[in-house]
Formats: sequence, C-alpha cells, structure tokens
Amino acid sequence: MLSFFTVLASTTLAVLAAPARRTDSYSAQCDLSSIVLKVDDPNFNFTFPDVAPRYVTLGLGTQNYTCSDEGKYVSSGARAALFDTSCLAANYPDAFSVATSTVFEVISQDPEGFVDAFVGGDWQQWAENTTYYEDAPVSLVGEHFFIKNADGSISPRFQVNDEFVVGKLAQSTPAPDATKAVPWLELDGIDGTLANLFFRTNTQGGVAPTSCDPHVDTEEIVVPYVAGYDFYHI
Repeated sequence: MLSFFTVLASTTLAVLAAPARRTDSYSAQCDLSSIVLKVDDPNFNFTFPDVAPRYVTLGLGTQNYTCSDEGKYVSSGARAALFDTSCLAANYPDAFSVATSTVFEVISQDPEGFVDAFVGGDWQQWAENTTYYEDAPVSLVGEHFFIKNADGSISPRFQVNDEFVVGKLAQSTPAPDATKAVPWLELDGIDGTLANLFFRTNTQGGVAPTSCDPHVDTEEIVVPYVAGYDFYHI
C-alpha cells in the first residue's frame, strides 16, 4: 500500500516543478452509489448525509499562518491539490481508510522538501492520473485555496474542473490527536455549484507552533497537511 501513496506524493512533487497536461474535464470512473461515508470515532459529532457524495477527494498541501501581536500563530489560509479518490473509496475501502495517514507518512520523510516544491512550483499545471489500482484511478482534479472577502476576512474555495464552491464553517470538532492534526470541519456551500455541504475529515498535520514572536516571526509560515474532503449535493 505504501508504494501507491509514495507514487501519489512523489508525483505531486514532480508536477509542481514541471509543466504537464491539465485535466480539463472529469467524470467519475466508478459507481459512487456504493459509497456511504462514516467515521468510527465516538467523539465525531458530524452526520454524513445518507446519499452518495459527488466527490470523495484527498487534499495534499499546506496550512498557512502568520504571527499575531499576541504571540500566537493565526490562520492565513491554506493551499492544496485535490485528488479524486472516489473510486478508491468505493473499490478499496481498507486502503481508503488509511489514505491520509499513509500519504502524510511519505511527506513527513522530507517535509521541508515537500514545502519547497509545493510553494515554489507551478502547481496549477497537473498530470492527468496517478494510478496503482487499475479500477481505482486517483486523479488530480482540482485545487483548494482561500479568497479575500470585501470585509477583509477570508473564505475557503475549492475548484474541481469547471465547478467551484466557497465554504462557510458550520461546525468544527478536534481531530483524534488534536496536537498533531488540524480540526475536522463541516462546511456549508455559500457560492458555486460544486456542493452545498462538504466535510474535512481524517486530517494529518497542519498544526502551527504553539507560540511566536511578532517582532521576529514576521513571515508567513506553511505547515504540510493532508485531509479528506467530501462534497455533497443534498
């Protein structure tokens, strides 16, 4: 299994540094009706819809932070590549269940190298497919970033091919190991056609240092993370 996710992570790094063909259109290559998402964690307080998701994706990128005047890092957004893992979820649920942790294990072997490639590469140019299981292609299909609102706040935007959604936080719950992973989120879609409800779960990494010096730590920092993003129309 590790070899599959090693390919996934290493392909991400490779395409960040070199132009490649971008997928202009995409349709799922498996039957999504069999996918019923659930989380076996007694502390998980979200309820997934009892309908099939439109997309089950894996986000691979960075959580970004700046140092506040109070000496605490605060979020300044995030950037991530989105891989469609719907077929993996449908056809290989055991592999899917550990996808984010296995990918993060690969990144953790060289986090600085990952960040350098991710931040410095022409990351909007993507390869079409990274596949280990023939009946479960894992395709680079989009991106996640933040947009600035008129009032100065920021909102998360997700783009999958020619559709997008801008999200608004509905609720948050700590990750099972909150010291090592950013929270799990339920978000409402407030703009765009991609989804009107979506979730961030199975997070790995992305946690900022506990403190900073606003007079010294004046640059934005980026922290590698991996997460599952699941998109619904209900």
